[in-house]
Amino acid sequence: QAVYEAIRRGDVTVSLEVWQSTFGKPFNAALDKGGIIDVGEHEAKTREEWWYPAYVADLCPGLPKWEALNACAEKFATPDTAPKGRFLDGPADWHGQETKDRIKALGMNFKTVFAGSAAALWAELESAKKQNRPIVLFNWSPNFTDALYGGDFIQFPEYTD
Repeated sequence: QAVYEAIRRGDVTVSLEVWQSTFGKPFNAALDKGGIIDVGEHEAKTREEWWYPAYVADLCPGLPKWEALNACAEKFATPDTAPKGRFLDGPADWHGQETKDRIKALGMNFKTVFAGSAAALWAELESAKKQNRPIVLFNWSPNFTDALYGGDFIQFPEYTD
């Protein structure tokens, strides 16, 4: 992410957080180049993962298990992904190939669609809520969605090489 290079150049003074799954690599690259310092960690518990709003649990029995999500894949389909379900990911530069690799490794009946921005994620979430339409998307916590929509993260098997 450009903010870490901006800190190195002196255009930005501070960044208060580094979300490891999306910003860890560029942060560490900038740290290795010099000109920035890591002043430590905090105790906040965070999570970034596949997520669905609370109302979707009634539309797909068995959630939050990933197998249940996969069994309901057609309910999450869009004209662009049918008959496969759509997972709405963040912008492509947040995760790149990682989500597609997970779908392939688990044999999931889903396609990844990248949102252009966080604002695009929230607009699609709000639209789905108004229509009571199933949606599964990239989200993180803490986030405003915790209070506004409720919801849960999909439970995937632990990653191993």
